[in-house]
This record gives sequence, C-alpha cells and structure tokens, in this order.
Amino acid sequence: MSTKDPSNNNSAAIKQKLILGLFVGMALLQILDFHSTVTAHTSKTEVNTFILRLSSYTGFVAAIGIIKIICLGVISIMYKAWRNVNGIYDSEFLCCLSIVTVAYMLVVAQNYFS
Repeated sequence: MSTKDPSNNNSAAIKQKLILGLFVGMALLQILDFHSTVTAHTSKTEVNTFILRLSSYTGFVAAIGIIKIICLGVISIMYKAWRNVNGIYDSEFLCCLSIVTVAYMLVVAQNYFS
C-alpha cells in the first residue's frame, strides 16, 4: 500500500501555477518591450547591433516586431517543453523563469522610465 504526502501534491500544483504565470508574464513583457522600444523618446537610441542591422533592411518597427515574434515563439516552445516533462523539472523551470522574468522586468522598466 502506497501513501502519498498530500503536501507534495499541493506544492507541485503551486509550482505549476507559478510557472504558468511566469510564462504569461514573459509573453506580456515581450509586448511591453515592443511598445516601450517603439514609443521611446527620439533622443534614445537602440544599442542592439543585430536589431540595427536588421532594421536597415526592414525598418526599425518591423525589425523589433520580427524579434518579438521570434521571442514569443521561443516562449511557446519552452512552454510546450515544460508541459511535456509532466512536472519533473518544475523547480528548475521555476528558478530559471524567475531570473529571466526579473531581468526582463528591469529592461522594460528601464525603457519606460529612463
């Protein structure tokens, strides 16, 4: 007879909700980064050389849009990968996504408030 600790199931459910929230947050941060970059004051300049090179072919707004669509695709792939492992790596996903989300929050805040 096997007994499972109900607190482990509760902990796993909380981790999964946090991870889902972080994925949604990362997607929203991509949208906010697009908005904050496109609407930036004219005295600000883009420092990412890849975006600058791409924008010479597509235009600045299109270049930012292409990059953000790619980022959203990567987030979608990461979400699908997380769903496929069925909770095995929840702690690792939670740790990594938390760090990336906080870092991106700082980028977006810097775009809006500097």
